[in-house]
Amino acid sequence: MQNVSDFANSNLDSWTDNGGNRASVSIVSNQLYANLITGASTWPGIVKWYPTVAGRLYAFNADIGEGNSSWHHIVIWENGIRKTVQLHLQNQDMPVTFVGTGNIFAVEIAVPSGPGYFTLDDAQLQEVGATSTLYSNDFNNGSIDSWGGENGGAASHNAGRLQIYLPTADNAAVTRNFTVTPGKTYKLKYNLDINGTNVIKTAIMEYGVTQVEYNTESSGIHHNTFVAQSTVATARFYYPGWGGMTAPYGFYIDDVTLEEVEGYSGDRYVADVISTSDVFAGGMVKPGMAYNDVYKFGHNSQEKDDEIFKGAYTADFWEYDARTLRRMNPDL
Repeated sequence: MQNVSDFANSNLDSWTDNGGNRASVSIVSNQLYANLITGASTWPGIVKWYPTVAGRLYAFNADIGEGNSSWHHIVIWENGIRKTVQLHLQNQDMPVTFVGTGNIFAVEIAVPSGPGYFTLDDAQLQEVGATSTLYSNDFNNGSIDSWGGENGGAASHNAGRLQIYLPTADNAAVTRNFTVTPGKTYKLKYNLDINGTNVIKTAIMEYGVTQVEYNTESSGIHHNTFVAQSTVATARFYYPGWGGMTAPYGFYIDDVTLEEVEGYSGDRYVADVISTSDVFAGGMVKPGMAYNDVYKFGHNSQEKDDEIFKGAYTADFWEYDARTLRRMNPDL
């Protein structure tokens, strides 16, 4: 399943403002233009609802023009509950993933406050292909497995889970490095117990720079997806630090996996080309213009007969030479 909004036909395609008279939407130059209302101070933006199938993994991606804001929140909602909040930084192309439940999910794109604007183009929701697991840990062996603390943050093993402790320092975090391949898409999956905290942030960092960032407000299984830019990616769990932390925080993660998402490049599926050929008008394959040319049908959907010669075709009552564009048996 793939749902694409390119807005080339001047159709809003069910995208609308996110309520409360905080934004208006229109089509400008084949893009969706979100005008953020003056005085709208509570996350003005746009939203669209998508049906889902239970158990399927979905990825949302879009070209978001920053307008007068260098970052946006992409929020996934289910039944009025925020499932995932991803911080979309300027000039990034990072998919947001979630697992369907059979309910209708809402994708919301919003900024902290108005007035202002941003644009949207090539918004896509796709079912993600197969995954292969590169790392998995259920923490049942009593090891913290290279998870370590920064700036006072600490990781420890507690009853078959990884316990994360963050003191009041804003930069406190627990991290782990993973080996990845540039250009590949990866999914970090984990079971989070927020243990009474309000918001936990997860970031994927490369070269010390945040590539993608998620806000997590609920316990349960979460998926964070990113496209690798280097050979090492760092998963980082920390507290947002809005206004400073007033108390230390402790929470738990379990069943952590890192998976490579196969057949998906971050914003589109990648075709697995098995066979291809380029032909002249009469059906003869151009020299050097074929790759693994094993498909047995060709010109006018007729069956090729390479045992006779390259360019020979057979049908029920005649044979055809694609080199000369003539039938080998004359009509009587």
